Amino acid sequence: QIALEKAIEDYKGAILMISHDFYSVVNGMDYVLIIDDKTIRKMSMQEFREMIYASHFDKDYLETEQKKKSVEMKIELALKDTNFELAKVLVDELEELIKLL
Repeated sequence: QIALEKAIEDYKGAILMISHDFYSVVNGMDYVLIIDDKTIRKMSMQEFREMIYASHFDKDYLETEQKKKSVEMKIELALKDTNFELAKVLVDELEELIKLL
């Protein structure tokens, strides 16, 4: 899956992807076309994510996912600053959040 996402990212043309895999769509596309009841609607990835999350995930999951993203960004910043001790603490926190998902 990672190889597919990388190939899509590197490709400079247009891609028509029909998929049931939420994560491939979210990680590889700029927008989606929703075909429903004989109509086509263009939707940004943010709108698409919100629609999927609202209809398939509960509030606790979404809050944990948001915390996870925040910790991931903090880890990235700690590593850029070569603050490995902080990064280790944050990785431990991230692992605990992942267990909740």
